[in-house]
Amino acid sequence: MQREVGRLRNIMLLYSFAIGGTIAAIKKLVGIYRVQIESEAKLQRGMKNVADATGGAADRLIELAGAYQQITTFGDEAIISAQAMLSTFQLNEKAIAELTPRILDMAAATGQDLQSAAIMVGKAFTGQASAMSRAGVVVDEFALASARSNGPIKEFGGFAEALANTDIGKLDQLRNKISDLNEDTGKVALPLLVNWNELLFKGTKLLSGSTVWWEVYLKSVGTFTEKKNAANVA
Repeated sequence: MQREVGRLRNIMLLYSFAIGGTIAAIKKLVGIYRVQIESEAKLQRGMKNVADATGGAADRLIELAGAYQQITTFGDEAIISAQAMLSTFQLNEKAIAELTPRILDMAAATGQDLQSAAIMVGKAFTGQASAMSRAGVVVDEFALASARSNGPIKEFGGFAEALANTDIGKLDQLRNKISDLNEDTGKVALPLLVNWNELLFKGTKLLSGSTVWWEVYLKSVGTFTEKKNAANVA
C-alpha cells in the first residue's frame, strides 16, 4: 500500500508540473477576456435602462469604442466602461456617442481615468456643473440647457489623439492590440477552463471520500508549491 501511495504521489506531482503552467496561462487570458465581457455587459444593461434608447444602441457604442481605441491610447474595454457609466445618467446613444471623444480628451489632458472623467461629465450634463468647475473646466450653462449632447468641453479638444501620436502613445496602442489578441484567445480558452474546474471539482469530491488519497493529493500540491516557490526565489 505504501508503495502504491508513493507511486500515486509521484504521478500527481508530475501532472501538477505539466498542467500547472498551462492552467495559469489560461486563467490569465480568461481574466483579460472577463474585463471586456463585463464592460460590454454593463453597457448593454445601462442602455436598456435609458428611457429613449433604441435597439442595438449598445452594440453601436461598442463598435465606436473600438474605433476610438485605434486612434487613442485607451483600450476599448475602458472606453466601453466609461460609456456604461454615462448611461447611468440617462444619457441616450447620441449623447454618449458625442461625449465619448470629449471624455477621452479630458482624461488624456488631466491624467484622470476614464471612469472618473465619465462621472464628472455625466454630472455636468445632468445639471451638476459644479463637478466640472471643481476640475477647472468652464461649463457653458446655456449650451447645457439647449443641447446636452453638444457639451462645451472644448478646453481638451484633440488631447487623446495627440497623446496617441507620441512614441509612448504608439507603445500603448500596441499594448491595446496585444490585449485584444489575448481577449480573443481567452474567449477560446474559456470552455477549457470551465471543463478543468468541473474535472477538478469531481476529482476533489472523489478524493474527499478517501482520507489516504486526499492526504496524497494535498502532499502533492504542497510539494509542487514548495518547489515552485523555491524556483521563483532562485
